[in-house]
Amino acid sequence: MAAASIIGRGTSIRGNVRGAGAIEIRGRVEGDVQVDGDVTVAEDGAVSGNVSGAQIIVAGQVAGDLTGSEAVMLERGARVVGDLLA
Repeated sequence: MAAASIIGRGTSIRGNVRGAGAIEIRGRVEGDVQVDGDVTVAEDGAVSGNVSGAQIIVAGQVAGDLTGSEAVMLERGARVVGDLLA
């Protein structure tokens, strides 16, 4: 199993993120996130855009729709404004 790509704390991306494999977001993304692996939005992470992946785990903030082909999980303290589909 390959390690996840990480958008680190203090990093800000403006634009869409697409790729193969898993991703962990500890920083900020302004744009859509679309991967074929798992997506984790850490407690300090934030996404302004739609998120799609296999399993989506949110502990931080998302302003957009979440689409998980396997599951969408919200951790305690997660803040989501958008539709959930799994």
